[in-house]
Amino acid sequence: MFFALWMQGYGKPILTMLDTHHQPGDYASIHKVKAPNMTELIETRRKRLLYKANYRGFREADLLIGGFAKAHLAGMGEAELDEFEALLKLNDRDLFDWATGKREAPANMAGPVFDRLCKFDIAGVIHGAAQD
Repeated sequence: MFFALWMQGYGKPILTMLDTHHQPGDYASIHKVKAPNMTELIETRRKRLLYKANYRGFREADLLIGGFAKAHLAGMGEAELDEFEALLKLNDRDLFDWATGKREAPANMAGPVFDRLCKFDIAGVIHGAAQD
């Protein structure tokens, strides 16, 4: 058997199995595996983003960005997930400094997710971790 990943629809990989056991002159038959529904894809994406948010370059960023993700990812739609994913691609120190107000953020950073990150109360995350 030969397995291949096909990009379909929303750019998500769909596993397709090509049967290479055929007689000469026959064409390989294709068996498609059922594609996951959009809810599953979004939940997988949220889990991946939560993981990335919790493991930044330094502990303070882990607490701020990871705590924000834990508190808000479940309620984010696709556009907000796109914005949050773009934020996670930025330099950790820059993002942390902009979000905490240590440095002024560039004008292109403005967006609903970044605004909520800037207003996020990290103290609740720290006190919650201390109680666990």
